[in-house]
Order: sequence, then structure tokens, then C-alpha cells
Amino acid sequence: AALLPPERSALAVRAARALLARGGEDDESAAADLLAAAGDRGAAAEIRLRQVGRDMTKGAMRSAEQRLDQLAEEAALPVQVAMERVRLYTLIGDANRALEVGAAALELSTGEDHAELCLRLARAAIIARRWKETEEHVGQAGRPDDARSSVLLAEAAHGAGRIDVALDHANDAIERFEVDHHPEVLCEALCITGRLARLSDPAAAAAAFRRAAQVAAEFGLRPWRVEAEFGLGTAEALDQELSARLVSARDLALDSGLLMQASGAEVILAEQAYVTSGPRALEAPAQ
Repeated sequence: AALLPPERSALAVRAARALLARGGEDDESAAADLLAAAGDRGAAAEIRLRQVGRDMTKGAMRSAEQRLDQLAEEAALPVQVAMERVRLYTLIGDANRALEVGAAALELSTGEDHAELCLRLARAAIIARRWKETEEHVGQAGRPDDARSSVLLAEAAHGAGRIDVALDHANDAIERFEVDHHPEVLCEALCITGRLARLSDPAAAAAAFRRAAQVAAEFGLRPWRVEAEFGLGTAEALDQELSARLVSARDLALDSGLLMQASGAEVILAEQAYVTSGPRALEAPAQ
């Protein structure tokens, strides 16, 4: 309390560096608070953005949103904060909100941030089933050699019913993984491949979903593990009256705050209940 402001700032920065060197998650949060108190809001915001990314990867959506709200109050790194909001809202299925937030930040973005934001908007457009808009955002990103561009174009082509084009883009994304080593892209490409093969080649579809689930588990990618388990469950439901995998996929999605995926699984489980037990079985799942 007796220190002059410059002395307090210098001491806060030294303490923050010591905490970051120790490396615990609580240490990171304390370091960010110290850096903000020292006046280095940019460095504090970068730490919190890393934490937001980790929260979303492991399915802690509420924690991620709380951190983003804190960053918004501090008015630091607005474009990067908007990018993470787009990702968060897309993951929880609020695509229109994601597109609105991203569009507002697009004019402020430049360079790599602009390309990244365009790719994230393309993903939100997929959730909103706006296939042409997806392709436009991928074009705006200007990253044709990025595996994410291939996988997004595969999703758009699949949604528009251009199956052969979708398969070509998905295979291209899987091949690019050998260069880019981006596990999230590989998981998505495998899930698209599984969905495309589900009706024509159930064994190939199950193999693709199974590999996606394995990669997602290996790298701690909770949202993609949910997607892969959901795919395995739908493949299982095609030739079985009840799918235990769909139940576990729904529970995993609920635990991760991924309500869109959870409700999708719930609808299919309700259909199965109708087939096996008749109309009366629908009341509880419908509610």
C-alpha cells in the first residue's frame, strides 16, 4: 500500500512472470489479474483468451463465456474476443448470434485475424444451413491450401446435396492433415466421410467415426468426441432397435453444454422408443 504506482506496476509484472513460469491454471488467472493491474491489459487479455480456447476444447462452455464477458468489460483485443465468441456460439448451436457478432468485427479485422474470422463465420453458416454463405466466407478467407477450407467446403457441398464434391473436399482435408497436423480438422473430415458413407457403406462409416472418436479422445477435443460418438450411434441405430452409443453421446453432449447435439440425439432416441414401445413412449422424450 505504501508503494508508488510505478513500483506497484513493476512488482505486479514480476509476480505475474513468476506465476506464469509455475504454469498452473489458477496461476494463469492470477497472473492475468496482476498484469491488468499493472496496466498491461493486452498481455492479460492474451492469457484469458488462451484459457477461453482451452475451456471450449474440453467442453467447459459456461466458463468460456464468463471469461469472454470479463474480456468484453476490459475492452481489450476486441477482434480476437469476437472471434472466440463466434466459436463459442457456433459450438452451442446459436449460429445466428455467431454470424451477427462476427459480421460486426469483420471490418475491424486484418491479416491472419481476418482469415481466421472468415473461416469461423463459414462454420457458423454451416450450422445455420447457409451453404452459399459458407462458400463465400471460405473465399473471403483466401486460404485455399488450409485444410480447414477443404473441410468447410465439404460440409457446404454435403448440405447442398453435392455428395461427390463433398467427398473430394473431405478426402483432400484428410490428406492435408499429414502436412498441417491439425487434429480438429482431421476429426471433422472423418465425421463428414462417415456421414457420406452411412447409407451406402455402414462399415466404412463406422470406421471413420471410430477413428474420429479416437483422435478426439487422444487430443482432448470434447466437442469432436461428441460428434464422432453421435455418428457412431446413428450408424448403430440403422440396424439396431436401440443404440446405447446414442445414449452415451447425448449424456456426453449434455455434460459438455453442447445442447444442439444433445437434442439431436434425443430426437433419434425418441424415434427408437416409438418404434419399440409405441406412441405412449414418446411423452417423456418429447417433454
